Amino acid sequence: MIKTLTDRSFYMDLFQTIRRSGLSVRASSLAYSLLMASIPLLLIFLQLASIFLNNPQLALDGVWAILPTQVAHIFQEVIRVLAESTSTTSLGLGIFSALWLGSNGINKLILSVNRSLGFDLRSNGPVRRILAIIYTVLFIFSLIILLLFLVYARNIGGILESLAKTFMVEEALAPFIRIFESLLARLLPPAGFILILILFYKTAPMASTGTIQWREAALGGIFTGLAILIVTVVYAFIMDNISSLPIYYGSLAGILGLMVWLLYISFILVGGAVVIASYRKIRKE
Repeated sequence: MIKTLTDRSFYMDLFQTIRRSGLSVRASSLAYSLLMASIPLLLIFLQLASIFLNNPQLALDGVWAILPTQVAHIFQEVIRVLAESTSTTSLGLGIFSALWLGSNGINKLILSVNRSLGFDLRSNGPVRRILAIIYTVLFIFSLIILLLFLVYARNIGGILESLAKTFMVEEALAPFIRIFESLLARLLPPAGFILILILFYKTAPMASTGTIQWREAALGGIFTGLAILIVTVVYAFIMDNISSLPIYYGSLAGILGLMVWLLYISFILVGGAVVIASYRKIRKE
């Protein structure tokens, strides 16, 4: 893999593929689908996360911290309204309808990835819809599990501090415990996010006639995960410190910022499949 990635022809082919594949058009279409599916996905998350987490809204604070302030406020307000308006009586019908609507965005993502890989899609539409629903559920549960790990990660530090007090080595181990807590809190979310992307790129071709090897899925997942994290952090800094959108658009700046951010994310998600396609082509040659 390293030999292929250091080959100049890989990057030349990647650049030419991006130019010819109409990546911006696919990303725009995907961004629209993800935007329409975002609220149903948040509803599913709230309904399922409430089973495992005492306060799902509080558990997402770490996610909002890396988003632009205006975008984070939109998500927080949507989640607050959803949490107040939903009830146990509407749980069954609400979660099934939300699951159907939320899977539209995931279905569009699956189709975009397979087309970017050059795979022929299966003609059976219901099969793709079932796969999209399964992916939606797995994605929500993966996010819940990741949040659970973060909650327990905070408790691990407390356990280590208690053990240090018991063995009277608290002063000696306190700096190491703090470093451990900081590294765990910082590395666990991106590592879990990248793992989810690797699994997605590996299994997304189930909707087509193609197959992806694990190292190819790892390449796409690592590239996409790191690119999304970097772009999100940089975009948040620009929106919060440099952009003049709030001056001209006021409260609408958050909505515009959300749409642009989703467009960047969609571009990267489809771009990850293009990276895999170029890697496969150069490796075969």
